[in-house]
Amino acid sequence: MLRRSSVSHKDDQEKPQIGQATYVSHGWFPGRPRHRDRQRTSTSGPKLRLLVFSDIHNHMAPVREMVGAVSGNIDGVLVAGDIGDEIFDEFCDLMDGFKRPVLVAYGNYDATLPFKPHLSRYVKLLQGSLVKIGPYYFTGFSGCPTKWGNNPHFLRLTAEASAPHRNIQEALAEAERQHKLRLPNLRSVWADKRVTMLRRAKNPQSPATRRRLEKHDHAAGVALGRLHERTVGHVLKSEAYRRYQADIGAAHKQTLVANRDEMFRLVTKRKINLSRLVVVTHERLEHINNNGPGPLLHVFGHRHQFKSTVFKGTHFLNAAALDPGLSAFFGSRLPEPLVAGTRGDANPGLGYCIVSIDGTRVSVERKSIQSDTEYLIGNIGEQPPKGFTLGGRSWPHDIYFRKRPNKLGQAPPIRLIRIRPAVP
Repeated sequence: MLRRSSVSHKDDQEKPQIGQATYVSHGWFPGRPRHRDRQRTSTSGPKLRLLVFSDIHNHMAPVREMVGAVSGNIDGVLVAGDIGDEIFDEFCDLMDGFKRPVLVAYGNYDATLPFKPHLSRYVKLLQGSLVKIGPYYFTGFSGCPTKWGNNPHFLRLTAEASAPHRNIQEALAEAERQHKLRLPNLRSVWADKRVTMLRRAKNPQSPATRRRLEKHDHAAGVALGRLHERTVGHVLKSEAYRRYQADIGAAHKQTLVANRDEMFRLVTKRKINLSRLVVVTHERLEHINNNGPGPLLHVFGHRHQFKSTVFKGTHFLNAAALDPGLSAFFGSRLPEPLVAGTRGDANPGLGYCIVSIDGTRVSVERKSIQSDTEYLIGNIGEQPPKGFTLGGRSWPHDIYFRKRPNKLGQAPPIRLIRIRPAVP
């Protein structure tokens, strides 16, 4: 069972410590401790070992491989977002097997997931809360400017911004309804014309026939665009819609401010020692320590590029991607251990991090996952590549056809590449 002493949401106060920050009511972690106190802050102290990863994107296979590969005791798990709506329940069940606190910050792939403090027995959501593991505090918020999902500040602010614009919203909804009613008939007309053209062609594969089909498809696209312009376009170009979008855009920006303010008010109210604070979000928080000392560690993901650096005393860790998609293969070097504070990037993909905290010392070890799973990479054109390399080395691959519908709902073959990773 989870030890009550190791994880706490209670409003317990820490005793004053050397290096304790003082707080004022403005800025980011705005209080600046006296210089002599900061110099005397101990760099050794209680130890903590954390499993850190992000950007799963609905792929459970690498998560299972990671769980099987993790060795040694861990004190907690940090997940910096983009788990995926489709696999979330299965993910929580697997994480509960650690029997340690699992702290999650949602990302843009988690837009439909619920915002509640406890997501399963051990999985907790970081949103307007502080979680204590040993002597360290963890906070953050969920969602990001790319997609806030069900973030409560976003829902509140967008509702307030939308309220004065009911008329334009109703006009847009009616225009979209009319467009959906007319669109199938127009598509059917142009599709029938294409079928007739192919039936009458002596050689459907000839260059002349292909040119005629290209002209036909272009004309069909123009006709579909004109329908959209007649039904929806005039609403989208109206001054009322422009004002509506401006207010919604302002609400998006205010959402980030509101989440940051809530997090820092909580830290200030609890008088948390910043040398014992870890912040977890999906996107990196800018200017986190411009006005004074920042947290000990800031963990984030989203950019799919593993990096561990130190700036103004704060350790910044981009946990990169556990997702086996295209982002998992960029980079020219194999994953390698990287201590926080050393400059440079390692191969970003198919990996996780083991973070060790010893007092105010933070070290990051990057771990790679070797998988036999096949991954879809992308469109490579009509001819297979010669001497194909990705990430600075060759990969075994084969070519196959995949059908993807065009604007008319037809499915021409599109040549894609399929990668079988073979990391030595």
